[in-house]
This record gives sequence, structure tokens and C-alpha cells, in this order.
Amino acid sequence: MLMSCSGHDGPDAPVTAERTVLVYMVATNSLGTPISSGGITYEAADEADVAEMIRAANAVSDGRRLLVFRDRHEGAPALYELQKDGKMAVVKTYDRSASSLDKRRMRQIISDARSHAPAPDLGLVLWSHANGWLQDGKAESDGASKSLKSFGIDRSRRMNVTDLADALRGLDLEYIYFDCCLMGSVEVIYELRGCAPYIAASTSELPRPGMPYDLTLDALLSGAPEGIVRAARATFDYYRDHEDPLFRTCTMSVFSTDGMDRLAEVTRMIYDGAPLPHPGNPVTNYNATASSGYWMDFGEYAEALAELPGRDATLAERFRHTLDAVVIYKDATPRLWDRYPVYHNSGMSTYVFNEAAGFDKQNYNTLSWARDVVSAHIK
Repeated sequence: MLMSCSGHDGPDAPVTAERTVLVYMVATNSLGTPISSGGITYEAADEADVAEMIRAANAVSDGRRLLVFRDRHEGAPALYELQKDGKMAVVKTYDRSASSLDKRRMRQIISDARSHAPAPDLGLVLWSHANGWLQDGKAESDGASKSLKSFGIDRSRRMNVTDLADALRGLDLEYIYFDCCLMGSVEVIYELRGCAPYIAASTSELPRPGMPYDLTLDALLSGAPEGIVRAARATFDYYRDHEDPLFRTCTMSVFSTDGMDRLAEVTRMIYDGAPLPHPGNPVTNYNATASSGYWMDFGEYAEALAELPGRDATLAERFRHTLDAVVIYKDATPRLWDRYPVYHNSGMSTYVFNEAAGFDKQNYNTLSWARDVVSAHIK
């Protein structure tokens, strides 16, 4: 058995809700540890976000329910329900026989959330660290422990975006909202296109506090697409107007995954026979603190290739039209970390590599986008 329940404080008979939202918090990492800066000790990020949820408990109503799965350094992982009075009631506790980033454990917790708070619509918020499309390319059963993988840190365990897609596929999610860094890449959204019709994510790093739940909880509980656009906009506005200039850094996007196959088709046409490396400059690097080309602006890159001399004159316009249908909301501060300029914000990032970097860099060639689209770029 992968699961074992050691506690249950929920109601005996589940009551169908209009909508349920599950926040999946993997905090067995630095985000679940208090930090000290300038002689001041700040509470752990998960503690702060739960406190924000409690402050916004009036957003919870009979027709809307918020569940929080929380895996921390101390104590057993547990599924909670935020009640209208601001109390966090334990629904179920779990042992540590499996990582919270194990595909089967994740599916079980989502199943438990559905059973406890059945609703026609289930929104999923994924909360932790993240590195976009980066993965080690091995099946999770191989027990690999390289540091650069896509979603989550559960002690020494990470989760590849391909494993995440396997875990979430077929669960009929209303939306996926990434409360973490760098998941707004075309590679990630394409991999997850069959998992939910709408995905919200950041192309860049987010500051440690992440999404301000006291400002966004009502929007998250309102559903997709309007609700998660409101949540993404509220998060962006919070950081854009932050009193500390170093925290005035944010990019947020919301994607309609229905158009991802069409975006792949037109991008493949642009990439086919196009030269390497990128022909234009300057290029926005959404992870400006890193020198790699892992998270560059996707729209800027593809348009530059489409507009090279001798290319089909309609390609760039077709690409822009298709991308606009996918990116239904986007915004970016003028600079990241009040230092690195955002030259162009298409709302999506991508890996821009050259021949020397290799198609298998960080096992990029294991991704669906690499096989379906980028392979035409490296003939």
C-alpha cells in the first residue's frame, strides 16, 4: 500500500460543492523553513500563505471549498479543509511511505480531495520550488537525485514535468495554477496541455512569498478562466506596487491549452530549416540571474526566426495570432529584481540553444515539445 490514513476529522457524508480548489503544498524544502535577514526572523513561506488563507476565509462558502495538502519538515503530511470560521480542519493524514512528488501519491491525494469535497469543478494550485522544463529524463522509479528538475522539492526528491503530466492526465481538472517559479515555458504548457484547459504560471522567478492568498483566494475559488486571470493579475499588481524595490519583480501569464497543438504546428514551420543560434538581440532572459538560455522569451525568438530574409511573409503574423489565442493574460514588470530588463514579454519562455549545447542538454529531448517541434530546428 502506498498510502495509509492515520487521522480523519472530516464530515461523515460529503456534501457536493459548486467548486473545490486544492492547494498542493510541498514545503519540505527552504520554503518550509523560517529565514533570518537583517536580524529579523521571518516565518516560513508555507506558514505565511496558510495565514493569508485564514485571513481570507470569508471567501469560502457553502458552494466553494478550499482544501490544502501540506507536506512539511515536521509532522505527517496532511490534507486540511479551510472552514469559513478560519479553522483548518484535518481531513486525512498520510505516512511517509511515498514522496509527495510520487505520481501515485499525488493522484491519491487529488482523489481524496474529490471524495471529501465533491464538485463539478476542481482547481489545482501547485505550490513549491520549480525549475520549468528541466528534468533528469529518468523514470521516477530510478530514484535519480539530480538537482535540476521541474516541480517541487520534497527533501532530496524532485518531479519531472513528464512525470507531472502523467500524474495529472485524465483527472478532469478545471485549471492548474503554478505558485512557483519558471513554469510558464512553452515546453511545460505543451507537456501539460491534456491535463487542464487553463494553466496559470510565471515565466520568471517569483519572490519567496509567492502568491498573496489573502488577495487571490476569492478569485481562485471563482474558477477559470476569469478567476485565475484575476488571481494572476492580483499577484502581479502586488509585486509591481511593492514598497521594496527589490520585490518589484514579477511575470504572470494564463494559458488556454486548447490552442497548444496549433501553436506547435506553426512553430514547427518556423523552426524547420531556421539557423542556430538566435539571430536577434537583445533577448529577454526570464531567469536573469542565470547565464543559460533555458528560459528565454519564446515569442521574441520565434518571431525573429520567422522574419528572416527569404522566409514566408505570413509566418510571423500567423504565429502572433496563434500565440495570442494561447496566452489569454500576460504582464511583466519592466525589470526583474529591479535590475534585469524585460525587453519583450510574449508571456512564454523557451529553451534557446545552439549546436554546441546539444539537443540532450538537461535531457531536453525527452520532452514532447522537443520531439514534436524543435527536432525540425536541429536537422
